[in-house]
Amino acid sequence: HPSILIVVIALIVSFYLHQTIGKEGLPTIKHSIQQGGEAISHIITPKEEVPASPKIETQQQSEEPLEIPQSREMDTRVMNRKGYALSFNDEWLMPNWVAWRLTPERLAGKVKRTDEFTEDINLPERLRVQHRDYSRSGYDRGHMVPAADMKWDEMAMRESFYMSNICPQAPNLNKGDWKELEEACRNWAQQHNTAVCIACGPIVHTNKKSKRIGKSNKITVPDGFFKVVMKLGKQPAAVGFIF
Repeated sequence: HPSILIVVIALIVSFYLHQTIGKEGLPTIKHSIQQGGEAISHIITPKEEVPASPKIETQQQSEEPLEIPQSREMDTRVMNRKGYALSFNDEWLMPNWVAWRLTPERLAGKVKRTDEFTEDINLPERLRVQHRDYSRSGYDRGHMVPAADMKWDEMAMRESFYMSNICPQAPNLNKGDWKELEEACRNWAQQHNTAVCIACGPIVHTNKKSKRIGKSNKITVPDGFFKVVMKLGKQPAAVGFIF
């Protein structure tokens, strides 16, 4: 059945066709199906190495923003925050994607987590998801950019709790594999002492009618989630995940 046969796969996809994010840092990749019921988990380990590419020169210290995803076919509005960029989907009432840069310096921040979910006043009032829209829905308020990546700045921390940065996530995913991947990204930035660029967001199958939750607003429940992580530095590499 399509609702339980969500594709569970890990794609080692190198932005520069490099081998891995560092052999010492390669994770055991766990996956949970995004659904409201019990978790169906799998463990997949890559068996094939990605072939190395010719050497590509990069500017390691550049702070210029990298290319971020955008689609002509999506209803989207792109917004820049203190710590991340976001493309908001007016129909789904959640982001198409969220992208940000994580560095060892930013991870050294001491700003405390607020846990204050608030409407995004930068959106038109009709698009402002409320905290109560998730109440008793069976889904968690799932961060795309995690609060723990924004502890370097008070404004960045507050903006990570905007409801525009939130997607409905099954509790087993939000508190399990998704959280573990967030922690792995922070570990990679620290272990390799380099910037890590991350983009993630929901997967919605547009060829079928999606489930929706919400009281004052109707938020689309994703069929899954994606995350792509790119490590910079002398040996740039990337890895992609679909849950």
